[in-house]
Parts: sequence; structure tokens; C-alpha cells
Amino acid sequence: RKALARTPADRFATAQEFAQALDLVRTMSGPSIVDSATAVVPAGARRRAWLPWAIATIAVVAAVSWTTLTRQAGIAATGAPPVEFPLPVEPLAVSVHGNAPVLSFAPDGRSLAYVSGPAGSGQLFIRRLDAREPIAVQGVTRASGPFFSPDGEWIAYGDVGDGTLKKVRVTGGAPVTICKAIEYHGGTWGRRGTIAFAADPDQGRGIGIWRVSADGGAPRYLVGPDSAVTAEWYLTYPSFLPDGRTVLYATLNGNALGINISALDVETGQRHVVTTGGGWARYVDGGYLVFAQDGTLMAAKFDARRAVMAGAPVKVRQYIVINL
Repeated sequence: RKALARTPADRFATAQEFAQALDLVRTMSGPSIVDSATAVVPAGARRRAWLPWAIATIAVVAAVSWTTLTRQAGIAATGAPPVEFPLPVEPLAVSVHGNAPVLSFAPDGRSLAYVSGPAGSGQLFIRRLDAREPIAVQGVTRASGPFFSPDGEWIAYGDVGDGTLKKVRVTGGAPVTICKAIEYHGGTWGRRGTIAFAADPDQGRGIGIWRVSADGGAPRYLVGPDSAVTAEWYLTYPSFLPDGRTVLYATLNGNALGINISALDVETGQRHVVTTGGGWARYVDGGYLVFAQDGTLMAAKFDARRAVMAGAPVKVRQYIVINL
């Protein structure tokens, strides 16, 4: 409640104060009922004046506004208010299923998809930001790592029951199997009808980045951990840039810490490192890259055409919680 107070004077004064409050909740409640997650507004949320990284635990949410980012990065803000809302405890709490992102914003930025429930039985929900209650997507009860199609009409997700990648209309209906996706670690749907996802479908290459048509078919291997680099364990959290052919992904070590963020052209296979020491990157319309680094939300100006940093990263918010 304090995090959602109407007046600034009644809210937490610092991120550290909020983090201490979360620690107190964990101490009082025990780890079994505390679920945490982070999310970033997608590139399609054009000119939206907020950038919520929703940290959901019990009924408390801390939202980072676009105003905060623009003030620290020297960017002119448009003045729209941040969006704050709670995601309540079970059966509607945000849950971590495997190692895939648990929240995904729709391309128009007006709703989000998330998974809730015990591991292995995750119900898929859609929550409009202007609605009081979420809507369960019927027929999807083993979901992990949901992500929207570019037109917002479909949601793709990993099925933790049979190890496949599936898609379902946001209005409901029978899920459609796209391909095998064992050890699924998140996916992204490009504007050219291509899905890139992190998994190990043939259980032999390690968790890498694969591509498949959104209409289904056999997935094609793109890139995996470099066996010559012992610190590389798996590649994960892919995210398309606006061109629909360049994918950002994170390389993680055995402790699930980000070694670097790389860019991969899914057509040519060419790749390069964007920045070291970070992960969980998302492009935000207007030319910015947001990512996590050492428990801190970072933001930097970004040249999406060349997939390179166009400015030094700045800290937006410390003590963020990331699902691993």
C-alpha cells in the first residue's frame, strides 16, 4: 500500500527503503509465497510516457516511470503519468515457470500477459491496464514465458507439459503447436512472421537461439554457447528489434548472471556484442535500450539500425528483482 500511495510523501523515499520492506515481507511470510518479476514496455508502445518495470510481490508494486528515465538520461519527457497496479497473491500472483520471462506487454502497451499458479500448471492471464481484474485465457494451463504477436492478436508461450512452443488467440480458443521447444527460455515474435526463441529442442546443442515460422514447422538453429568460452552456459531472453530480423539476446554464466548482450541477424547469422556485463535487454521506441546489470535497471540511447549503443548507460533504478 505504501508503494501505491497517492502522494509522494507517503511513498517509499528510496529504492533501498523499498527493498528493505520486501526483505521484511520475505522474513514474515517465507519464500514460498513471494513471487517476483520484472517487465519492460515493448518497442510497440509508441511515445508512451512511462516505462513500468513491474516488481510484483504479494500486493505491492513499484513502477518506474518514463519520467524517471528521461530525467536521468537527459531526455525530454512528455509528462504522462506512470501506471501503477497490483498483481495479487495466488491464484493470481505472477509466478516464475522455468527460466522464461513471466510478463509481456502487448505491442500497444495497453495490456500485459502473465502466468500464474504452481510450477508446471501455469494459467495464462491477460490484464488490461485500465481494468480491475485479469482475464484467464481458457485452455492454457501449463504456460511459460508468454509473448505477443506484432499485431497483438496472438500470444505465444512455452508449454512446460510437453516441451513445445504454442500460440493462442488473445480471445481464446484451441492452442496451436508451433514446434518443439525443450528447455524453453523465452521467445520473441518479429514483424516478418518469424519467431526467435531460446531452447534446446534437440537436447544436444545446449540452450541457444532458434528461429521458426510463426505458422509452424521445423525450427532452425542460429547460435549457441561458445564451447571455447567456459563461462558461457546458455543464451536466453531473445527480443526482436524493430527491423524484424535483428534479435537481442543475453549470454549467461552458470550462476545465471549476464555476461553480455549481443545482437544477431537471423537472416545472415552475423552477430556482435552490444554491451558486456548485462542482460534482459529490451528496445524502447524513441531509440533507447533498457537492460538489467548487477541488480540495476539501466538505460542508454541506442541505434536500432546498427544495433549499437549511441550513448553511455545511466542508472534508472537500483534493487530491481529479476526472475531467473
